[in-house]
Amino acid sequence: TLVGNLKLEKRTLLKCLDISNCRSEHVLVEVLASCYSLEKLCLIDSRLESINMNDLTVQNGQTLQVLNMINCRGLLNLDMMKPLIDNCVQLKELNLRDVRITKEAIDYLVTNLTPGIEGLSLSGLGHLIGDNEIKILVSRCKNLSSLDLRSTGIRDYGLTAIIENLQDTLENLNVADTSISSVALEQL
Repeated sequence: TLVGNLKLEKRTLLKCLDISNCRSEHVLVEVLASCYSLEKLCLIDSRLESINMNDLTVQNGQTLQVLNMINCRGLLNLDMMKPLIDNCVQLKELNLRDVRITKEAIDYLVTNLTPGIEGLSLSGLGHLIGDNEIKILVSRCKNLSSLDLRSTGIRDYGLTAIIENLQDTLENLNVADTSISSVALEQL
């Protein structure tokens, strides 16, 4: 519990920040505004509308490697996705499980995500992630070693694209609660 006001006037030297479940928009904004060299950021259950994604990613885009946004409240739209993808060029892991996201933001993500990404979770995004999105994503991001597609719209065609493009790197794949056939899974 924080008593009083939080006012950070200097830049922090934080490399890793977990500010999950933060209920105070003021605290969230104040702490993130002071960070300029984050490598890992965990925002589980945070309010997206409180975050100035452009400022956050300009300040930390060259250093941020891991971003966990599981179950963030609010809508991740194209205006928030563009700076995240454009500025975070060192990103190795991105977790968007159960985030409310627009189709435009997904389309931007799959066509522009840094090719060096190694771990990605799009779990729970339902019909927004299908075979076409996966084909585009895996044809560009060939370093993926972990891919979580649980509860998405992926089918056999998408799994074939994964097999063709990620056979040398993929170590973890979650396709539970999808429409992939057992015949296609045997190919895996």
